[in-house]
Amino acid sequence: MVIKITFPHDVRCLLKTGEKVEFGQPFLEKKEEKQIEIFVAKELGIQSKKIFRYLKKFVGDTVSKNEVIALKKNFFTEKKILSPLSGIIKEIDHDQGMVLFTVNEKDKKIVSAYFQGEVVKVKDGLLELAVNKANEYSVKKLEIGFGGRVYYLSEKDSSQLSTNMISNKIIVAKTVSSLVQSKIEALGSKGLVVSVQPDDLPSTFFAVLKNSVDFKKILKDNFSYCYIDQLSSKIFFYE
Repeated sequence: MVIKITFPHDVRCLLKTGEKVEFGQPFLEKKEEKQIEIFVAKELGIQSKKIFRYLKKFVGDTVSKNEVIALKKNFFTEKKILSPLSGIIKEIDHDQGMVLFTVNEKDKKIVSAYFQGEVVKVKDGLLELAVNKANEYSVKKLEIGFGGRVYYLSEKDSSQLSTNMISNKIIVAKTVSSLVQSKIEALGSKGLVVSVQPDDLPSTFFAVLKNSVDFKKILKDNFSYCYIDQLSSKIFFYE
């Protein structure tokens, strides 16, 4: 059985075809450019609208670390503004007397895998994942995709929950009261999947089954893992 995992096109997938994936393994990498503002007018003690008279670099110019960006001279002294990092001038704001530049150093953000199985294919924002068996169901519109190990919550369990039972797991229940909802969030649950939407929206990831009749089938299968796809509004329970 193959599950399709979608991800944004502006990120790099770190997983390769044929690779066996475990929960928590590095999945996606996104580089975010740093931008720095330098308030030239304030530092040089000049009027903002006169900033261009003192600049040594302009929009589109490459700047090296410690290179002079702006210079103010008088008969006896001179005051320099040096670039704190290497980068490219992106904008000059003469209203604020500010220079904005993008630095070459980039932050890398890593998203860990919220699924497990074997990678069949990765292409154009789509990862095909082979699992032993799976069933899919429709969910109501959600804001983000998520997944993980599953804990099926019964009414009997509600009074004796512990961190070991539900920490970092997706809680699946027909519905939950506000009290139980607060408790599972405090105990470290990763998300919530319900048949009936709770009165208070959870602070963790959550999804609501589109067809309440699916809940009995999900309980009967009792699969260990689930993945909720934002793009297709589908939830996959799988082994």
